[in-house]
Amino acid sequence: MPRTFASSKAWPGHSRLKRERGTFVCLLISLSLVGIALGQTNTGSITGTVLDQQNAVMVGVRIAATNLATNVSQTSMASPVA
Repeated sequence: MPRTFASSKAWPGHSRLKRERGTFVCLLISLSLVGIALGQTNTGSITGTVLDQQNAVMVGVRIAATNLATNVSQTSMASPVA
């Protein structure tokens, strides 16, 4: 019986190549999603100057920032002017 190219026996490593290609594609997709996942961080910063009513710089005052969506508040002390 002659071999045909459609037969899996004609290409003994064909199924192995399919498995390796599938593994490579899964690995490539996973690695591309890592970058997206690392972009989702929960850090940030607020910069500015705390002034009183006469526009004088206030040092050592307590500052509170509240996330209005979650009502979570974070407090900190204002640092001295550099």
